[in-house]
Amino acid sequence: MKKLPLAMMTIPVMTMAWFSSPVTAFNGDRLTQLLATNACPECDLSNANLRNANLNSADLRGANLSSVNLRGANLIDADLRDTDLRGANLSGAELSFANFSNSDLREADLRRTELRETRWQGVDLRNANLKGARLRENTLSGARLCQTIMPNGRKNTQHCDDFGN
Repeated sequence: MKKLPLAMMTIPVMTMAWFSSPVTAFNGDRLTQLLATNACPECDLSNANLRNANLNSADLRGANLSSVNLRGANLIDADLRDTDLRGANLSGAELSFANFSNSDLREADLRRTELRETRWQGVDLRNANLKGARLRENTLSGARLCQTIMPNGRKNTQHCDDFGN
């Protein structure tokens, strides 16, 4: 029986481990960049699974994070300005001190998130769910809140005509 070199046996195992990993994305190279450097401005990471990821102080300015799974992730002090987070799952995430200025979080799941001193200027939170979110020392002034489920579980219907809803 012919013996295979160790490298030939290791590659399939490593490949299986990579593809069975819970972290997957549209662009694997960009995901690798983010996990290695904690920075991926203007990256397309749509549909990525970053559940429970440690992205403390990450630079994700202008990134496409639509439909991404960031459930339980650590995004303390992350730079998320001008980011597309439409339909993202951020439930249970730690978002304190993060900057979401001018980002799109329409239909995002922000239930039970920690939002201490988070910056929301110009953020679109239409149809987002903030039920149970903790907004200590925080304000949502300047954010678009039409049809948004607020932390108390009630839907905000004020000023919806301002946004064409």
